[in-house]
Amino acid sequence: MDVSYTLGTQFARSRSLDGIAEELVYQTELLRDGGFYCLFVPEHHATDDSYLYNEAVVSYLANHVGDMKLGTGVCLLPFHNPVRIAEFEEP
Repeated sequence: MDVSYTLGTQFARSRSLDGIAEELVYQTELLRDGGFYCLFVPEHHATDDSYLYNEAVVSYLANHVGDMKLGTGVCLLPFHNPVRIAEFEEP
């Protein structure tokens, strides 16, 4: 059975960005080494907390996934340029 995981990129607005990238890499490597099939990165807007842009997170984590699949769990198109999203999601 293939098991996937949605990686949370939510953090309190009062929190510094220092260390968040390392935490996401650590979680990604744990999932990879644990045999997970796929990792999804969601996107949210208009919340009380902050979220990292999924495009940036997916690009950053691509070097750490090994054979695990990687993709966006949610991509809210009205917040993006559709041409850029089409190029980003192109295989």
